[in-house]
Amino acid sequence: MEKHLFGAENKEPISVIEEPDIREMLERRQIKSEDWPLVEELATMPKNLLIDNFHNWFNDSREKTAREIEIQLNNPEIYKMDDAKRRYWEVWLHFAKSYHWTACYNMVRVLERRNSEQ
Repeated sequence: MEKHLFGAENKEPISVIEEPDIREMLERRQIKSEDWPLVEELATMPKNLLIDNFHNWFNDSREKTAREIEIQLNNPEIYKMDDAKRRYWEVWLHFAKSYHWTACYNMVRVLERRNSEQ
């Protein structure tokens, strides 16, 4: 059952899931509702972190995306990252294991546009 996230009196979205670009991407890529909290978490990623780390990641890695992220997470340098940055890598790993690399690529682009508009 799909969650309805609009407030009863308030017609403004109360979740990034209800934003038109994100909603369209979720429907087009058939992102399951149980993964929506991951999308909400990824939407909190600062734009510079998103671009620096993931702008070209998925189209460069393609089918190796999840494995490449696992390699990154096992890299000793990643332990020098703050907990928030490491968490974003972990969320992207889960997303990459659950969906085709093109869904990850599309998610990055949607989040980049969203962050540009804010």
